[in-house]
Amino acid sequence: MSALVVKEEEITGKPLDMKLVTRLLGYMRRHLRLFAFSLVLVSISACTPLLFPLLIGETINTVKLSLESGDVAAGKDALLMLVVFFFSAAIVKWLSEVSSVYFVQVFGQRVIYDIRVPLFAHIQRLPMSFFNRNYAGALVTRVSNDVEALNEFVTAGLITVMTDILMIAGIMVLLPMINFKLGMIAIAVIPALIVVTLVYRVLARKAYRIMRRQLSRMTAYVAENINGIRVTKAFVREKKQLEMFDAENDDYLKKQHRSFTNWWVYSSSITFFTGVSLALVIYFGASGVLAGEIEIGTMFAFILYVKMYFDPIRDFAEKYNVFQAAMASSERIFKILDEKEDPALLATKDLPSPLRGAISFRDVVFAYQEDKPVLRGISFDVQPGEKIALVGHTGAGKSTIIKLLMRFWDVTSGAIEIDGEDIKTISPKSLRSVVGVVHQDVFLFNGTVMENIRLWNTSISDSKVREACRRVSADGFITSRSDGYDHNIQEGGVVLSSGERQLLSFARAIAYDPTILILDEATALVDTETEQIVQEALEELTKDRTSIIIAHRLSTIKNCDTILHLKDGEIIERGTHDELVEAGGEYAQQYKLQTSEFEG
Repeated sequence: MSALVVKEEEITGKPLDMKLVTRLLGYMRRHLRLFAFSLVLVSISACTPLLFPLLIGETINTVKLSLESGDVAAGKDALLMLVVFFFSAAIVKWLSEVSSVYFVQVFGQRVIYDIRVPLFAHIQRLPMSFFNRNYAGALVTRVSNDVEALNEFVTAGLITVMTDILMIAGIMVLLPMINFKLGMIAIAVIPALIVVTLVYRVLARKAYRIMRRQLSRMTAYVAENINGIRVTKAFVREKKQLEMFDAENDDYLKKQHRSFTNWWVYSSSITFFTGVSLALVIYFGASGVLAGEIEIGTMFAFILYVKMYFDPIRDFAEKYNVFQAAMASSERIFKILDEKEDPALLATKDLPSPLRGAISFRDVVFAYQEDKPVLRGISFDVQPGEKIALVGHTGAGKSTIIKLLMRFWDVTSGAIEIDGEDIKTISPKSLRSVVGVVHQDVFLFNGTVMENIRLWNTSISDSKVREACRRVSADGFITSRSDGYDHNIQEGGVVLSSGERQLLSFARAIAYDPTILILDEATALVDTETEQIVQEALEELTKDRTSIIIAHRLSTIKNCDTILHLKDGEIIERGTHDELVEAGGEYAQQYKLQTSEFEG
C-alpha cells in the first residue's frame, strides 16, 4: 500500500501548472461578480496601509515646520487634519479588511461546493473497473482532503498573494515618486532577493515532495494497522507495530526538519536583506537630511515602507506549500473528473411492465483482463418464478455471473436478456430496481434499523418495513431492544450477530419487492443454530420470485428447480439435486463429502 501511495505523490505535476489553474478559474468564473467584489475589497484593504507611512512622515514634517516657524496654531490645525485623515484611513482599512475576509470566504466556499458535489456525483457514475483500480481510502481523500486543499488555495493562498502583490507594486511605485534616489537605493537589494527566492523555490519543492511522500507512507501504515487491529492484538504484535511506526515517524520528523531548515534559511535571508535595505535608507536618508535635500519625515516614511515591503515577500515562502498542495490536489481531482462514466448509463430504455422475470444467458464470454476469460460460453435460462442455483469452487465464475446480470460489468461477447430484452439496452436504474441482491457480507450503514432496511427511500412506509421484518423473522430481535426500529446501528453492523445482519438484509430485499432475487452465499456466515431460521426466511424471500442462488452448502439448495455446477468458467453439470446426485459426477462427490463431514 505504501508503494502505491508514494507513486501517487510522485506523479504530481508542476508547482504552478497553468492548465490546472485555468480549469480552476473555470469554476471561479461562475462566481465572477462575487470574486470581482472581493478583489475590490482586497485591493482597498491592501492599498490603504500604504497611506500610513506617508501620513506619519507628513505629520513629522508638519510638527518640525511648526516648531521652526513658531506658528504653533497653524501647526496644530495641520496636525488635526492629518489625524483625521489617519483615522479615516484606519476606518476604511478595518471595514475593507473585515468585509474582504467575509466575502472571500463566501466566494471560496461556493467554488469548493461546485467542485465537491460534482466530484462525488461523478464518482458514483464511474464503472466498477474504476473502483477495482482505486482504494476507497484514496477516493475519500480526494473528496475531503484534496478539495479542502483547494479551498485553502482559493481563500488563503490566491487572495493573499494578490494582496501581497498589490502592496509590493504599490510600494515600488510610491518610493521613486516620493524621492527617486532614495527609492532606487531602497529597492537595490531586489536582484539578490530574486536569486535567493529562486533557489529556495527549488529546494522547497524537493523537500515538500519528499515530506509528502513520507507522510503518505505513514498515513497508509496507520490506516493499515487500524484495519488490522484484531490481527495485531490476536498475535500480540502491539510493541513491534509501535516500533515500526516509530521508525516511520522518525523518518518523517527528519524530512520535516529539512523542510523547516530551508524555510528558516530563506526567512533569515529576508531578514538580512531587510536590514541591509534599512541600513542603506537610514545612511543615505540621514545624509540627505543633513544636506537639506530630504525632510526627516520623508526618511522616516521610507523606513516604514521598507519594513512593509519585505513582509509580503516573506509571506510568499509560507504560501508556496499551499500552492504546491493545491496543484497536487487539483491534478488528482481532475484526473478523477476526466475518468469516463459507466457506459451502462448511456442506456435509457425501461424494462417491460409488468415484468415476468425470465432470464437468459446466451453464450456469454467475459474477461476482467484481456486474454484471460473468466466465463467461457455460459448459456442457461431461468423461467419466471424458478429457483436456480450456482455451485462450484472459488474462482469458478459464480459471482461474476451475478455482476454481469446487474451490469456492473459488460459481457465480452454473447448476451444477457430479461424478458427477451438485452440488458445492454436497459437503463441501470430500471434494471437494478427489479433485481434484489443479498450478499454474504451484509453492509449496514450508520443509521437506524428502519433507515437501513428502506435505505432512506421515503416511498417505503414504516408498516411495509415492519411487515418485511415479520416475514423473515427479524421482528423478534429488533423489538427486543428498547428503541426497536429506531435502534442505531453502527457502520457495518458490528454490534449485531452475522445471523441478525443477514435477516436485516432479507427484510431489505422484501421491502423493495424485487421481481428477480439474487442470493450470493447468503447463509455462508450463519451458524448451524441460526440456519433453520434463515432457511425459513429464504423460503419466504424467494416465494413467487425468479431466484438465482449462489451456495457453498449444497444441502441448502436441494429444492432448487435447476442447479448449475461451474468449473473454470464453464458449466460442467446441470440438473436437479436428485439428478446430479444420481449422475455421480463432481457435484455428487462434493455433496457426499459435505454430508459425511456434517455427520462426522
